[in-house]
Amino acid sequence: MASIYRALAAYEKARAYPDAVEQARAEHAQRADDLPAIVRPRPARVLDPTDPELAARIQGRPLNRLE
Repeated sequence: MASIYRALAAYEKARAYPDAVEQARAEHAQRADDLPAIVRPRPARVLDPTDPELAARIQGRPLNRLE
């Protein structure tokens, strides 16, 4: 219930002060442009595997046991 009241209060505040909302959005956009992009982690790669079963498990690939 509290989240509904918070959402309604935020909506009413935005309707009451449209200039402040526009200014806040412009400031946020300006700050967001200055921030670096989010770097996503890459999957682990085993370049020289000593244990092929461990390498397959780390890399998330099924192990082909017929090799």
